[in-house]
Amino acid sequence: AGAAAGAAPVAALVAALAAALKVPVFAVSAAVCAPHAEVAFGVGVGAADQIHLGVGVDVGAVFLAGRLVRRGDGRPAAPQHVVADPHGPPCRCGGRGCLVACLDQDRMVARARSMGQARDVEERIGGGVFIVDALADAAAQASPLAVPLFDDVAAALGPVAGGLLNLYDAPLLVLHGLGAAAFARLEPALAEQVARHSFASLRVGFVVVRASLEADGALVGAGLFALDALDALDA
Repeated sequence: AGAAAGAAPVAALVAALAAALKVPVFAVSAAVCAPHAEVAFGVGVGAADQIHLGVGVDVGAVFLAGRLVRRGDGRPAAPQHVVADPHGPPCRCGGRGCLVACLDQDRMVARARSMGQARDVEERIGGGVFIVDALADAAAQASPLAVPLFDDVAAALGPVAGGLLNLYDAPLLVLHGLGAAAFARLEPALAEQVARHSFASLRVGFVVVRASLEADGALVGAGLFALDALDALDA
């Protein structure tokens, strides 16, 4: 299931499949699959409380006491839909300025184009390279677009991450997508922004890390959710 705007069609599809197949059917948001895998097998192992956010990818999850935080309707909390810019771009959830919309990969390419620095990135995309990888390469190669582009990313991501730290006191922030691929370029500016928007006492022991299972994390996480569902049926 995705954002609120897509929840009803997904629920209808789940019900139809369950009726047709005569077996239990469930749906889970792709946004929490990779985080679930990181908690079980990646950088999140052993950390009871952690926050996961994506850059250029729709990823967002919060885990407290080792459990995925869910809303009142049972669906996972969606920290990637916290508003980063009230005047920002429309989001597919129906809101405006959500973090996931502000850090959309196409929007970042458009930002690079507006700076007149997108040629190399667009050539690589045209050659079949994923947009996130092309932007990460630009960061690694110290492209002229990297500093202002990732300052923009940090400016959007930092207040949201700082607010979530204030709210949950979770000492681990895991970055996915471009946040992991261009971690070295992004992390210093992000740390500065988080410091501006969080309590100093909560930053003691707070660390930001890159996701370690990025290529396979979503599939591994989906499999884990399926196993969890089977265990629940057997209980």
